[in-house]
Amino acid sequence: MKVWNVRKNICVNTFEKHQGKIWSLDTRLDPETGKYQVLTGGNDSLLYLWEDRTLEAEREKKEEENKKNLQQQQLWNLMRENKYMEAGKLAFDLNMTKRFINVMEKIYNGHNFRTNFLLLEEDENENQDSLEKSEEYKKTFVDLVNYCMQTDFRRLLIIIRDLNTSNRYSRIAQEMLHLVLQDVDFENLEEMKKEFQKGSEEMSFNDLLDALLSYSERHFTRIKKYVKKTFYVDYILKQSFLFTSSEK
Repeated sequence: MKVWNVRKNICVNTFEKHQGKIWSLDTRLDPETGKYQVLTGGNDSLLYLWEDRTLEAEREKKEEENKKNLQQQQLWNLMRENKYMEAGKLAFDLNMTKRFINVMEKIYNGHNFRTNFLLLEEDENENQDSLEKSEEYKKTFVDLVNYCMQTDFRRLLIIIRDLNTSNRYSRIAQEMLHLVLQDVDFENLEEMKKEFQKGSEEMSFNDLLDALLSYSERHFTRIKKYVKKTFYVDYILKQSFLFTSSEK
């Protein structure tokens, strides 16, 4: 059914319900709601009662926007207060993938930050505090991944897959994947496949695993090459020492 603006002779909206042409149409004023209703009958032998819900739809949309703004503000407050566990849960539950990735990056960098302190000659107590803080970040990282596995395992794997395609987030993705593989019950792999296929994304469980494996191998090759380069200086120094010894 098409609704026309007679003065401007334009179609303002289209409603799909009848399976054929509309043969009859009538209007009435609902005495309870005070709204106009439209009754239509078509060659599909069906009658449909239409009611204008424009104001309700706009109000629901406004309420949804306000709710989303409040949730975003709540997430921002949690991040500012360094409550990363609560922030990560909220971002994951609300399907705010970018925010969730930001939280995981904060936690991951907090844990790896301890290597910087180990290289500095600081007070022993300060180093101990740094190590304890780093372990807190690590525990938060592990607990958050476990929470996501219990909440929506399929969506977590998709996030890991997307992170794994980027060099910037590959370390985070690999750490998350490592934790997932530790907890996965491979005896129930077929059940996991069935659960995964309940989603709407057009990607099978095997395709997702292939994507994870492909990029993981690529990252491994890249890191292996970098590690190999780090030994060049040692090799040159060793060869120089041997050459100097042979001259003596």
